Amino acid sequence: MRLGSGWVSLGTTMAAALPLLLSLLTCGPPTGPASRCVVAATASAPIGWFPGSIVFDSACRQLLAFGGSIGQGNNLSNATWSWKDGHWTHLMPAHSPPARTRGALAFDAKRNVSVLYGGQLDLNRNPPVAAVDTWIWNGADWHDGRPAHRPDLLLPIATYDASREQVVIVGWDTASHGFATWSWNGEDWQPLMTLPASAAQAGLVYDPRTRSVLLFGGFNQSAGPLQETWSLGQSGWHLLRPATTPQARLDPALGFDPKLKRVLLTGGGTAQQPLMADTWAWDGSNWSQLPAIDCDPPSPRAERLPVQRGHWTAL
Repeated sequence: MRLGSGWVSLGTTMAAALPLLLSLLTCGPPTGPASRCVVAATASAPIGWFPGSIVFDSACRQLLAFGGSIGQGNNLSNATWSWKDGHWTHLMPAHSPPARTRGALAFDAKRNVSVLYGGQLDLNRNPPVAAVDTWIWNGADWHDGRPAHRPDLLLPIATYDASREQVVIVGWDTASHGFATWSWNGEDWQPLMTLPASAAQAGLVYDPRTRSVLLFGGFNQSAGPLQETWSLGQSGWHLLRPATTPQARLDPALGFDPKLKRVLLTGGGTAQQPLMADTWAWDGSNWSQLPAIDCDPPSPRAERLPVQRGHWTAL
């Protein structure tokens, strides 16, 4: 994936950050055979569609989007779409997960598949009805992973942990009333260390420089929006204390730029500031704010891709 002149690897964020993933992502070098990837007729994305989960499939060299909502209310989708060469393609697999939004989706680079966990099945309920299933996208079709263990997590987020060679998810565990961490080994979910904090709708990404998973932001009921930075390594979660930090926010988009050798953070928001336009870089110990972009930030439903570092271009 490329941001300007640098390659970017992104983890999955929650629904409000998904347009910003489109802003950061373009196709990068393949990591697997593209011949396995489904070919379907090109179509325009439906008006009012807001993708529920999105990730870069580096084997097929395209963005993969699943589910989400169409318009207002509880009109959820189980459609699978890809973004490549400047347009959306509606994929027509033989099997599909049930309609949902806010599923945790990550690309498993070791196995060249995308892993979808959980999400919300009914937005009219409070709290919304949560899925606990696991689905695998192999480039042409979905299949139910049917793991022996099923995490029961609300508002899950996911990324691929290259040091473990496993997909990692974090979410609110309804049984323990804490933020649990699980990893996917290709066949089953295994519990990892519990995040010693409440951080719903945070951003999550793997940082290859520190060989750790980085979590930023989110919110909890007592503190509201958060600006904490956490790191998950082999010894567990650790609260980091950088000298400077981005403003507290929900749903930030995080990605790693190997040319800059930095994790980048952009977007997210709060109730008072729904769409933040700032961009920050993480060097492994501290955040630094990058120069402001020279045009409007991505709107919540815009499809945008950058053509050079620091510049947004609407497509």
